[in-house]
Amino acid sequence: AVLRDQEGQESIRFGLATIKNFGEGVAQAVEAERKRGGPFKTIEDFMTRVTGKDLNRKGLEALAKCGGLDELGDRATIVANLDSLIEWKRDLAKVPENQNSLFGGGAAATSIRLVPAPTATLEERLGWEKELLGLYLSGHPLDPWRASLATREKNALWIKEKSRDGAAIVIAGVVETVKDLRTSKGDLMSFMTLRDFSGSVECVVFPEARKTFDELVRADRVVAVKGKISLRNGERSIIVDKMKRLAAAEVAA
Repeated sequence: AVLRDQEGQESIRFGLATIKNFGEGVAQAVEAERKRGGPFKTIEDFMTRVTGKDLNRKGLEALAKCGGLDELGDRATIVANLDSLIEWKRDLAKVPENQNSLFGGGAAATSIRLVPAPTATLEERLGWEKELLGLYLSGHPLDPWRASLATREKNALWIKEKSRDGAAIVIAGVVETVKDLRTSKGDLMSFMTLRDFSGSVECVVFPEARKTFDELVRADRVVAVKGKISLRNGERSIIVDKMKRLAAAEVAA
């Protein structure tokens, strides 16, 4: 849901149960505890107050990666310390409640030392969001190239509506989906969907190109593709000859 605060600022709110790998049971537990005790103040506070077996490693990872714990710590750092956090929570559960109370503040007064981790790149954060929420929240993978791409006539929409069979083409976009299959000879090839701001187009990556550009045929990669238009049964696709990963401030010519 899109919400607007008193100052007119808009925000997007997701139900916890809609997060992939985050169960309905733990979602209800988090919501109930937040209503009871107020906002979570630290990652230790969160781990202490959300009790029960529902908060497992997989669920904690999903919540951290999609941004649900951003106010409590850096995403990448929390993800890098998942095992330590879960172990800390298990050890905490073994301490008698009356013993905790003797030291004031209970179990939440103890803290865990998180091992620092490199901050996640925008590409990593967007990939996590797309995987777990089904869409991008922090931005769009093509944002650094938005101005350059806006000036290009030959985009995905142009290819699907106006391109000629056999014409050479260069297009930049984000890899949306990849479907791998084996040829009759057992070689790996892929059907890849490439999306820019105008729409999406299918790219066919035959075995030789698939082997050469293996690391680029991955969902959420921002790439430039060079190839030829293939028109079959009224549908246009790109037969990929070359691929390259786009760097900041760069766009395909």
